Amino acid sequence: MAKRQRGSGYIRKRGRALYLRYRPPGQARQVEEVFPRREGETMKECRVRAEAELERLTYGLKAGTLNAPTRRTVEELAEAYLDSIRPSVKPRTLETRQRHLRLYVVAELGHLRVDQLTPEDVRRFQQSLLSRRVQQDGTTMAVSTAKVAMGNFRDMLKHALDGPVARTYWGISFDPWPQRRLKWPDAREKPAPRTYEPYSIEEMRQYLTATPEHVRPHVLAIVCLMLRDGEFRGMRWVDLDEERGVYLVKQQQSRVHGMATTKTESSEAEVPVPRVLLDALRDHKARQAEMRLKKGDKWQDHGLVFTTSKGTPLPHWQMSQRWNPEIAKAAGVRYISLHTLRKTGSTILETEIGTPREVVQAALRHKRGSVTDVYVAYDAEKLRPHIEGLAITLTDGLPSTCPQTELILAASG
Repeated sequence: MAKRQRGSGYIRKRGRALYLRYRPPGQARQVEEVFPRREGETMKECRVRAEAELERLTYGLKAGTLNAPTRRTVEELAEAYLDSIRPSVKPRTLETRQRHLRLYVVAELGHLRVDQLTPEDVRRFQQSLLSRRVQQDGTTMAVSTAKVAMGNFRDMLKHALDGPVARTYWGISFDPWPQRRLKWPDAREKPAPRTYEPYSIEEMRQYLTATPEHVRPHVLAIVCLMLRDGEFRGMRWVDLDEERGVYLVKQQQSRVHGMATTKTESSEAEVPVPRVLLDALRDHKARQAEMRLKKGDKWQDHGLVFTTSKGTPLPHWQMSQRWNPEIAKAAGVRYISLHTLRKTGSTILETEIGTPREVVQAALRHKRGSVTDVYVAYDAEKLRPHIEGLAITLTDGLPSTCPQTELILAASG
């Protein structure tokens, strides 16, 4: 065997395993990596493969096509990625990504080295997500949740691949994400619960009838202004123009981080306030003034429209988990979430009143019409007269049977 050139590394045998040792350019210490044997492979065959792999590594490192491996793990990469996006995303978004990376990515792949990730690791991780049991009744994780977790995983890997400096730091020489598109099961296998189905006009009127007078402004603000939960709890009197009858949506009340900007830039807009809601808000403002006088120095003024009895921001559970279920029970209608109450307003606006889709999109303050498509629930029964008309147009005046067809069928039978 020819003598190995200086700097080309060498192979060491320990027991039944081979180890590759080489020194990356610019580093003082050598790197040692285990080279596993394949099942049924002889030591001689394994050594031939090891020689080829060592030559590929040393040549790639010298040519600059490969980066020197590091011992930095996926868990370290997740922390670095979250630190990099912290200044540019909303607190709620950061919390969601932290939760998905901690519960799924780091829990399963956190111990792996970043430079050793392969497409097979990514595919195994996807299958692990889809087979994970998340409820006591044995149902698996929702496909949408698995997709979000994989999306956060992908964004994290892009952080390590962002430029030559990042690639060198994390020791990544190629993108470990599979080239072929990941396949997902049909999400329609799991039907959506009825809490996602908006109220009809009759159900909504029953709900409003059962709503106490001091809570009715809350409900009308969600349904008529189509505000999100945080926007509804973040309403301020200073943003309400009673003379013009408009409200400027500028902020939202975060569950954890207090007052924050709206969800998206398009969410910040003026919305018309109907006369019924203006009257209800005037009565609500009078009740709030009486409460302020009653509390005296204990009142904490935040300038909010909807508050607790002390003037503090309304907690997220007050409407969603206390008042809303009680009102639905008193009205004799099924319970739906506050977000579905928002959908109820948009659905009635388009399907019952006949408002054009672009106007509904503006009312919901959606940037893309595809999002509005998810919000508006169309009643299939409203299609019946149109389908009946299509059938009559196609079949009116046609004979019930055709003699030529009967002859053909008789001959083929």
